[in-house]
Amino acid sequence: MTRPFPPLKEVLLMTADFSQDVLARASNRLGVFSVGDVGWSDLGDPQRLAATMRETGTNYPWLAQWNGEAETANSHRDSGQGLS
Repeated sequence: MTRPFPPLKEVLLMTADFSQDVLARASNRLGVFSVGDVGWSDLGDPQRLAATMRETGTNYPWLAQWNGEAETANSHRDSGQGLS
């Protein structure tokens, strides 16, 4: 008997280690080549993604709103007030 696929919500919330779950399993089929002057950003959390978007001039309305909310949360945290 085959197991049904998990609900999409559960699949979207799953975490994965790209190096272990993808690259290590296909190492015999991987190659490397030079692509010239490029950058690298570890987008491991929302703050790093937002910082990279700001640095590259990528601008979306939701980003400005998110940045404002994050700054408010940080200022409340730093002042010891917390959010209510």
